[in-house]
Amino acid sequence: MGQAAPSGPEKLSHTEVAALPRGGARLEGGSRNAGRSAQEGLTRTLVTGSDANRGIPCLGAGSLGGARPGLSGAGTPRGGGGGGGGGGGSSVCLDPARVRNRSRPEGFRSRARGRLRTSCSGSASGSAAGSAAGPSSPLPTASTWNMGPPGGSPGGPSGGTPAQIASHSMQGDPATFRAALRGLLNCGRFSDVRFLVGQDRREVLAHRCLLTSRCDYFRQLLNAEGPGGGAPQEPVVLADVPPEAFLTVLEFLYTNSITLDRRTVLEVLISSLEYGLSELRELCVEFVVHNLDVELVCEALQVAVTFGLRRLRERCLHFIDGHAQDVLRTPAFHELSSAALLPVLHSDRLTVDEVELIAATRHWARVSSAVLEQPMEQVAQAVVRELRLPLLSPSELSSLEEQNRVEPFIPVEQIAEAWKCHALRRGEGTRGIQGRRRKGTTPREHHRYLEQQSK
Repeated sequence: MGQAAPSGPEKLSHTEVAALPRGGARLEGGSRNAGRSAQEGLTRTLVTGSDANRGIPCLGAGSLGGARPGLSGAGTPRGGGGGGGGGGGSSVCLDPARVRNRSRPEGFRSRARGRLRTSCSGSASGSAAGSAAGPSSPLPTASTWNMGPPGGSPGGPSGGTPAQIASHSMQGDPATFRAALRGLLNCGRFSDVRFLVGQDRREVLAHRCLLTSRCDYFRQLLNAEGPGGGAPQEPVVLADVPPEAFLTVLEFLYTNSITLDRRTVLEVLISSLEYGLSELRELCVEFVVHNLDVELVCEALQVAVTFGLRRLRERCLHFIDGHAQDVLRTPAFHELSSAALLPVLHSDRLTVDEVELIAATRHWARVSSAVLEQPMEQVAQAVVRELRLPLLSPSELSSLEEQNRVEPFIPVEQIAEAWKCHALRRGEGTRGIQGRRRKGTTPREHHRYLEQQSK
């Protein structure tokens, strides 16, 4: 009450005038009081023009001890001359909400880039304002504020381009996620699809959203809408798939992981091929390749030949070459198709004698004839040409000829060619690989004539 009202803006001293930016610009509220406040770390937000009409005297962003990065404080230059507007030289502050709104983008940029760095260049950095603040803590002017990430970057003080904010992809424990989804496997909770699987029509429950998002086959299968516009209520029948294999496929679709065993792996492999699940197919092939044995190899070879899995086919043939005697005795060998048996008989690396191989092929033809209800000669027509009859001794060839009269299996012309080779005691009677010994062929006296021909 007893204090006199301020008479108006005071004149600036020579030191304060020297601190002003060049080019006609002036500091808003450039009074001696504002300069003194900036020197003490206390700033005011000043406005001119229409904003002054809302003038609310208040402390600026730096009133709690230094300017806050990204907010305008005392000493911030404004372009243009004369300070135009009807606000005169009065020192007022915007409404706090307006100050926050105006400074929000700059504040965000400041926080995203890191700390506020200062740089001083030339003798201008040692201005009067800096001298007044002391040599150990210079007060930067508006021209010395530079935004940049910690440690500097090409987009720092001189780069001109702000640094990009690094982003990192994070994830939790995948085992927890898999365990949670595995709990929904064949579970009635929230299920909306019902399958009847296998010959015995075993019921399997599933979730439409998971199946359609993971597999194109199920997306098309379950795409049909029911009468009410929702999911079809009728169960989906999959009679050709064993329930255990189908549940394994669902386990992969739900959790992206599977538990395989030798008993069902080939059925799962076939299902992955039918449903177009390439990743599951590769997992199954990898499992079969690392778990091949005498009982599994012929079944795996049949699948590989049927579906054109070249890598699996080559691995199966390589295994059979080294374990031929044991493989020929398995029921799976006698159930091979002619297309799967053909590359086996064509191999030079089979570790078995030709007599055993002919006997195993005869048994195969007998089984295939019963299954296909066709004569043995007709069934074996595609594969018997791979049997190397010239490797047999005359006595072995005579025994074969007697068996062939009782149970026609090998064309008579092929047996005649083998007799021709023996009669001439030369290899001219052989064709192609007929006279070439396999890895497991037992040596015989007449083989030296075949070897001379091969040279």
